[in-house]
Amino acid sequence: MKVKLSPPGSTYDRPIVVVASGSAEGIQTENAHLNRMFGNRWRFLRQLLLRDAVRSYDVIVVQVGRRTETIYFDITSFMPPKERR
Repeated sequence: MKVKLSPPGSTYDRPIVVVASGSAEGIQTENAHLNRMFGNRWRFLRQLLLRDAVRSYDVIVVQVGRRTETIYFDITSFMPPKERR
């Protein structure tokens, strides 16, 4: 039986992992991924930061033509997860 996996970045469980030394580099890397995925046809709509005890995620919603796409990035390398209290 073949199992079809969602493409990287399409779900919280399969984020695109961004390795960067800081926010500026991380944003450039995210934009480069979006350009590779959608060419110059995408337009930024909104962004959401999700953090748990282990990982940090950047959820970016873009418009590509007439459809809306949500892309999940793991940004733990430059945005530490929440500290436990």
